[in-house]
Amino acid sequence: MSKIYTDLNTVLTPYATAIKKNASDITSLNGSLGDVKADLGDIRTPSGINLFNPDALIPNTFLDSTTGEATENNNYWATDYIAVSGVYTARPFEYSGAARIRIYLYDANKSYLSRQVTKPADYPRGYTFTWTGYVRINIDNGNNAAYEDPNKYLLIKGLNTDNVAVNFIPYYTAYDRTARNVISWALKGISSTGITDANDITDVCYSYLSNNQVAHLPGAGAWYLWTVKLDDSNLLQLAYEAHGTKPYLRAKVNGMWWNWEKIGKEAAEEVEDAMAVTSTIALFPSVGCCGDSFTAGYLYNKTDSQQYDPDYVPNGEYPAIGYPAVMGRLYGTEVTAYAKGGLTSTAYRTDAKGLPALLADTPKYLYIIALGLNDKTQNVPIGVEADIDTEPSTPTYLGNMGHIIRQIETHAPYARIILCKSLWMNNYYYNYISSGVELLSSHLGIPYIETKGDAYFESDYYKNGLKGLHPTAPLYAGIGKRMGELVGKCVIDNPSYFYNFYVPNN
Repeated sequence: MSKIYTDLNTVLTPYATAIKKNASDITSLNGSLGDVKADLGDIRTPSGINLFNPDALIPNTFLDSTTGEATENNNYWATDYIAVSGVYTARPFEYSGAARIRIYLYDANKSYLSRQVTKPADYPRGYTFTWTGYVRINIDNGNNAAYEDPNKYLLIKGLNTDNVAVNFIPYYTAYDRTARNVISWALKGISSTGITDANDITDVCYSYLSNNQVAHLPGAGAWYLWTVKLDDSNLLQLAYEAHGTKPYLRAKVNGMWWNWEKIGKEAAEEVEDAMAVTSTIALFPSVGCCGDSFTAGYLYNKTDSQQYDPDYVPNGEYPAIGYPAVMGRLYGTEVTAYAKGGLTSTAYRTDAKGLPALLADTPKYLYIIALGLNDKTQNVPIGVEADIDTEPSTPTYLGNMGHIIRQIETHAPYARIILCKSLWMNNYYYNYISSGVELLSSHLGIPYIETKGDAYFESDYYKNGLKGLHPTAPLYAGIGKRMGELVGKCVIDNPSYFYNFYVPNN
């Protein structure tokens, strides 16, 4: 019996026993079931989960076909070393142009041996290879007329069968990043043949089942199902949606099955709990927001064309509904946007709507800096940590940001600064900005707002609601509300940076 099998049975049996004794509404168990993940710990296995993590891709990197070494190339992303042992299947689920499946093979000491390259169209159910050691994968990022969607790329242990390659399994960490406080596992799936009804499972087991073939699962799609048996009349079943984030629970009490109930809290409730101990952006009497089109409030025009309407609003900017304006009205704080669409960190230093406007205005008590989207688009190099302190600054993202921050600190010596990661949740841009922001934060001791994993920025409503790659008016309003909350959270999370704010001579 495997450790996973044993642990699940050990952890869930007390809950099944409680149901048998109490026979009350199953939702009353929600609180105690929140401890299940702590009881189990990290019980991932290398089977049945997607080993390809889109959040960990290294941007602008190509692996040399002769040496296997990483080289700089703006047309590719690369994975780090992934440990493998056995048979594996790789498959891009969405690709275009001359995309290729590129698998680089390394031995147990990470010494490069060879690579395998093939066209995805030649292996529509995934390319299968056998290797023990390490692999790295290169994928096309779209800059060279070839693209593979990193959020829909598969690397999973097993043959190219329906259960492996046709049913795409997204990457999840041990605890799903968008619902960290909810029970969520990515365990290996065991296809259970011959089962047509979940009600008929009467013994302790865990299975990988499809609603297309098995009755009485919580919903459509594929499910991991665990059954804990006390006796023939009393059982507990826990179902986790293979492509989702929420588990379901039901019980068979005295021979009768109850309905499935979703357990754990919704994302909005998680946010409310996380903010139970908080501060607020209203702590700061005035705020300056530094950024590009996402800060300036760019919109598509009223006719839905791809050109902004200069006769209606110059440059397509609607500052009154941009997130800084909404944040100011919502929290009662004076908020000023120093922003313009298309600005890179380089252009921000000299553009009339960027740093010059900020330095000509009255000093603020807080500055939020959200730059970098256009740096990636216009190939401004990220640079190295030493660039941050160089003056005259090195023309890299880190060099420019170091200069901008120094200018703000000189202009407003009592102010606080918060950096912000990407407001567009596209991994291609997020990974670039994230690496730069984290270096700036550690080097300068300035905190930052994390957008990856945030309930609002990761929501389908936000990510799928952009129009012309920019938020709509309602989405800007959401950014304004959420940014105000995240600033408050940042204050709580960084007490040494904020504790003496507003104290004279500090």
